[in-house]
Amino acid sequence: MSKIGNLQKSKDVKTPANLYGSIRTLKLDVPVMLEPVKEPVTNGPAYEVFALVGGGEIIRIGAAWRKKSEDGKREYLSLSLDDPSWNQPLSCAAFPSKVAGEYDVVWNRPREREAA
Repeated sequence: MSKIGNLQKSKDVKTPANLYGSIRTLKLDVPVMLEPVKEPVTNGPAYEVFALVGGGEIIRIGAAWRKKSEDGKREYLSLSLDDPSWNQPLSCAAFPSKVAGEYDVVWNRPREREAA
């Protein structure tokens, strides 16, 4: 896995559930904000993901779902990000870091599926 960003919980009392941070790769460097979904549904995303672009504009680029590791012991966020300028969506995950209230955003190249 490669670390491509970080998130931290908001310190603003008006938006305590929001997460702020950035996603960085060789071709991408964007500040992001995760805002809780206003009316969540079962199996739906927990957060909407927004990019903070030049001029203060905010653009929705994806969503994040709450997940648990296969052994059920570790919670994380599964993010799906997309933009018309990208060749394909970016799937990544945010795991709690060693610092309380912070997350490491990681990416892993998808494996080729084996023929059945």
